[in-house]
Amino acid sequence: MGLEFKQIWKTSRTLADLVKEESGDKVITRTKIKSIATSDHFGQVLLSAATTLSDKIKIIQTTWFIINKPNYTPEKIYKIINDFYILVVDFYVEQTTKTETCGECDNGYVECNSCDGDGKQDCRYCDGEGTHECDTCYGEGTQDCRYCNGKGTETETEEDDEGEEVEVEVECVHCDGGGKESCRDCGGEGNFECDTCDGEGTEGCDHCGSTGSEGCGECGGSGDVESYESYYSIERTFMVVNGDSMQKYIDKPLTKDVFDDIEGEDPAFDFYMILKRQDYMSDNTAEDERENNEMEDDFVIVQDLIKLEDSNLRVPGLS
Repeated sequence: MGLEFKQIWKTSRTLADLVKEESGDKVITRTKIKSIATSDHFGQVLLSAATTLSDKIKIIQTTWFIINKPNYTPEKIYKIINDFYILVVDFYVEQTTKTETCGECDNGYVECNSCDGDGKQDCRYCDGEGTHECDTCYGEGTQDCRYCNGKGTETETEEDDEGEEVEVEVECVHCDGGGKESCRDCGGEGNFECDTCDGEGTEGCDHCGSTGSEGCGECGGSGDVESYESYYSIERTFMVVNGDSMQKYIDKPLTKDVFDDIEGEDPAFDFYMILKRQDYMSDNTAEDERENNEMEDDFVIVQDLIKLEDSNLRVPGLS
């Protein structure tokens, strides 16, 4: 149950004295009153008399009247604050691009072009073969027989029929006349296992650090890209107004200029305070929003008008 007006009046008069003392001769706004009421210890004690958002707003507004409208009688103030509504307005006046999931990658990464996503590349030291050719035998696995120098024969001395010693060529027993023997350096293999890749023929990809992926060039590795279309960054504003005259504008798009004219001429805005703002991005492009609402330029939509006492709005510092 809300406070009686006499309690609101009494609390507001005391709060007004505190605010004037804290503010000096400066212009005193509702924001200043709210700040002192929610941060100063004595102000907090005074505002604690109210348990609902409605009563807290009435105390702040009554305090503002006492300070800035000293000719207003309690009866006039009572009538005004008991006809307060919360007006919810969406302003479609700020356009921007928004981030979208990049269609070229997976969370900012694409397959590495250098290794095709394997994380490995041909070993640069063995060209992917896993072995090095033996420099001694050039990969043949054999070399000239050391005993016959590759001839396949050896020279021996023997007696002829007349008993004289003569030199004759006989088959080399070490190479069986072939003139070749297994390469002594590679053991007849013709090559050596590559030390760099341990014979695998591959090594880690330098380009991607062996991960198999690299940062996406489209989104710079963030996974998101800026949209090509513009979207409205909608500012939803909750404000307290006097009376229900704005009811007739609900769900009827208005140009910003028309709304500004209404705000300047409608008595509902004679005494109003902004409670809070919420920003959110439109799901449709700015062009689609204008087309859907039959508007050619930026616009405003009055979303709701709620009696202050019936609102369940949460306001930082007051709720």
